[in-house]
Amino acid sequence: MSNYRCGSSFERRLRKYLEDAGFFVVRAAQSRGLTDLIAVKAPEATVASPASPDPVSVARLYSCRIHGRWSGQEKQDLYALAKQTNSTAYLVSRGAACTHYMLIIERLEAAQ
Repeated sequence: MSNYRCGSSFERRLRKYLEDAGFFVVRAAQSRGLTDLIAVKAPEATVASPASPDPVSVARLYSCRIHGRWSGQEKQDLYALAKQTNSTAYLVSRGAACTHYMLIIERLEAAQ
């Protein structure tokens, strides 16, 4: 299986998992950008924060890699984007040989 097919299959599987968890998910196919998936949970499905009595939407940015390698600059740029959009970024790896598990390598928490 090519790297593209393996990666896109992984992204689609992650998208399905997030949709089943109640997120609206957009996949940026062949974007070569900072994020591969953007997931947003509707306000009525989220818990109100202590700072705000109104429910707030939860946004997540996912960067997916087959072998789990990101440069320091990519991490910094993704963190800056998460901070700018008040969201949380996740670095997610699939593992070698196109296996069926996923592993969250790092969570870049910017929404605070």
